[in-house]
Amino acid sequence: MTLVLAIWLPLCIIVGVAAARRYDRNGFGWFALSMVLSPVIAGLLLLALGPVKPNRAAAALEQIRMAAAPGAGRQPGESMEAHRQRFIEGA
Repeated sequence: MTLVLAIWLPLCIIVGVAAARRYDRNGFGWFALSMVLSPVIAGLLLLALGPVKPNRAAAALEQIRMAAAPGAGRQPGESMEAHRQRFIEGA
């Protein structure tokens, strides 16, 4: 029993850390999932899902916000066209 726990717990920690660092996911949630299911199953599921994709809804809301307040975030002396281009490029 102790040997199983000595192997199971570190593997669960590895899954949680990998989820947080490499895949930008909730590390504690993946740690807990791997404790309940198994570190192997949770690790394979994490590999299958891959990294979190950028949220398109958040980008759309940001564009709506920029349209509602067109001058917000503009640098001093920057034209609106330059500001729009900088916003579209994400810089």
